[in-house]
Amino acid sequence: MSEKKTRKRAAAPKQSLPAEWCMGCLVGKYFHSISSDGHLGWQGCVVGSPEPGWYMVVLFDWFVGGENGAARLVAFSDMTGWLFYQNAEEMNYGYQYGDASALRATSAE
Repeated sequence: MSEKKTRKRAAAPKQSLPAEWCMGCLVGKYFHSISSDGHLGWQGCVVGSPEPGWYMVVLFDWFVGGENGAARLVAFSDMTGWLFYQNAEEMNYGYQYGDASALRATSAE
């Protein structure tokens, strides 16, 4: 009787995350937050990362009812559903015509 050898698949090489996924990679990005019920929340800019897993955000006043430049410390785990943009112009476009626009429309219903 011949012994049947099972051939194991070679494991895929481990790939490291791209450099842009590094600690603090969201600093300088603009955002719209999304609430747990899927509605549009804050709008602002990520200004710092004081320690791993945490980001300091500054909120834009017209979106939060007059809190001009209010800062919040937010855990990365709370930001996973947010919409991020390269600059304010891109964020404003997203609010008017992009994904944030669709969320804004459903929030108004």
